[in-house]
Amino acid sequence: MKNSLIQQTSLTCPICDNTFESEIWFIIDTNEKPDLIEKALVGTLNTLICPQCGNQVSIDAPLLIYLAGQEPRLVFSPSQSTSQDEDQQQAYSLLEMIHQTLGELWQSDMVDKMMIVPRNLLSVALSQDPQTALKQILEQKSADLERFREEFPEEYNLADEISDQLMQDRFFLSAFRNFVETETWNDSQQYLEQHPELLSDQAVNFLAKLIEKVRAQEDKEFLSLLEEHYALIERCRKIGIDSAFSEKIQPQGLPQIVREFFYAKTWEESRIIVEQHPELLDPETDKFLDHLKEIIQSEKSDETLNFIEEHLSLLRRCREIGIQQAFVEKEPNAESLSLALVLQEFIEANTWSESKQILENHPELLSDDAENLLIKTIDANRIQGSQNIIDLFEEHLSILRESRVLGVNVVFALQYGIGDRWEEIGKFMEEATRQALDAENRYRQGEKSALEQAVLAWERILKHQFFCLGPDNFRSAAFSNSGGIYLFRYWEKGVYEDLTQAIDLLERAVDLTLKDSPDLPSRLTKLGTSLRDRFVYGSDPQDIDKAIQTQRQAISFSSVDSPVLPIYYGNLGTALATRYTYRADLEDLDNAINAFQKASDLATSDTPEIPSFLNNTSIALRDRYERIGNISDLEQALIVCKQAISRLPLESHSMPKCLQNLGNILRDRYMAK
Repeated sequence: MKNSLIQQTSLTCPICDNTFESEIWFIIDTNEKPDLIEKALVGTLNTLICPQCGNQVSIDAPLLIYLAGQEPRLVFSPSQSTSQDEDQQQAYSLLEMIHQTLGELWQSDMVDKMMIVPRNLLSVALSQDPQTALKQILEQKSADLERFREEFPEEYNLADEISDQLMQDRFFLSAFRNFVETETWNDSQQYLEQHPELLSDQAVNFLAKLIEKVRAQEDKEFLSLLEEHYALIERCRKIGIDSAFSEKIQPQGLPQIVREFFYAKTWEESRIIVEQHPELLDPETDKFLDHLKEIIQSEKSDETLNFIEEHLSLLRRCREIGIQQAFVEKEPNAESLSLALVLQEFIEANTWSESKQILENHPELLSDDAENLLIKTIDANRIQGSQNIIDLFEEHLSILRESRVLGVNVVFALQYGIGDRWEEIGKFMEEATRQALDAENRYRQGEKSALEQAVLAWERILKHQFFCLGPDNFRSAAFSNSGGIYLFRYWEKGVYEDLTQAIDLLERAVDLTLKDSPDLPSRLTKLGTSLRDRFVYGSDPQDIDKAIQTQRQAISFSSVDSPVLPIYYGNLGTALATRYTYRADLEDLDNAINAFQKASDLATSDTPEIPSFLNNTSIALRDRYERIGNISDLEQALIVCKQAISRLPLESHSMPKCLQNLGNILRDRYMAK
């Protein structure tokens, strides 16, 4: 099976409007196609020639190069006008294809070692002498930059100021992250002494802005951490680093807390004191206790010394494995015996109602410890116990496991008729939906692990034996929300099956939604976005046609005053611009520009997507300039691009894309003159 990948496409010449078939390379195996590498290096690989007028048409497509027998074996060069998310999706698609064609030759570390190279540096990455090649490119870029500075001093100075501010903010962000993540206050002091620039006005202002952003995200734990370090920075500025950290490292009241910890009557009281005073787990407390040990040693009191060492070891163990587990180790027999007795009571209950009551009164039976204890009991009985006893234990093990997933009430209602079955099913669905939506919200706020939790929660709902009996409005909402989660996971991991699952679920959601439902437009636009993604993955023209149709339906079913109508127009513009990239139909480009402009016009001043609408408008206007050569399109593209940049904070992840667009426009305007 060949590794190189080429796809047929239809193009329309922008000069003579002739439509012709041509080929675009997406994957090159250097052993199979050594002649294509030189074209890739000079930028003519996917430059196509119109057979009627001879005009050259350059296609901006991603490229994956397989270098057999070399390291790294894979080089990925993304498209030049795509976003980071789109680059990631395209890379996953191409990697999955070459994974299949390589078969046994595929190695698991090839992706980790893969080099990602911008198109303009591809010649450097593949050169026999990268240093010389890079030097030549830098010299040319330096000359171009100097020429740009002379021709456009105002734009040059603006870009220079933005670049300096971005570099400073990135430095402060990295420095404060290292400062906050130090393990001890001594490490923090050492880091601050090595980086006194963190005490500057600029650094303090940056940290204050960062705190305001975190406060808006309602991440209380991270906010508390930042505020604590901000107060410490201000204290260092006021009284000096040494004095400020002396206050921090030696908090008032520590001896009293240690005394309470030592003289607790039971280990349970000791555990409560540690939980109430986490400062006992600070490594700096060890210094206090070690100093106390030295005093005791000088007095030659072995009994007291052993007492202190026992408590010091316990605090260290709390830091290693957690407070709860450390104290379980301290009194393992008591807790295990208590759990065994409750488990025995649960199994020997006379009725299922009693079993349910015991399980509700003892939630510790739903823990890993209880499950592991019952498994060990079953294994022991396999050697010398009767099969009836083993069956009884396994039945109760199944109840515990199902109760942990579905809830005690649902399990006993469904399996044993205890309680109102339909009421419990409703409660289960309500609680499972709440868990799924909560996990999705946490993922949106940056908690990556919550994505899998959301997927599992929706799968439990969709696979439930009574889900199909639910009302249409509940099932349509479940299909829509779960489809959105699968779409998120496709964007995150690039697995094609997630994308097809998302489309299937979203189509079901749309089919079940009433035409006058206020939820219909949002479900249509989600489906349209998924179909566009599948077109980018597989180039099926039916997908992009249906994506555009679906986005238009989302707009038509929306009220004229809907606050999300600008987003729907933006999604329509993106779909039209995508189809233009593949078909080169000027009408698609004109309609995309109109859609992006409509999105900008309808958006309110506080709409966060406005910079994206403006930048997409600018990119489309520049594309039309390249197509028909009307200089007014280029001038308008420059105006709109500057508007987009002016609305973005310097640290926005969209800023590099906007600046790249600005550079492309200014270069085109320079070349036009």
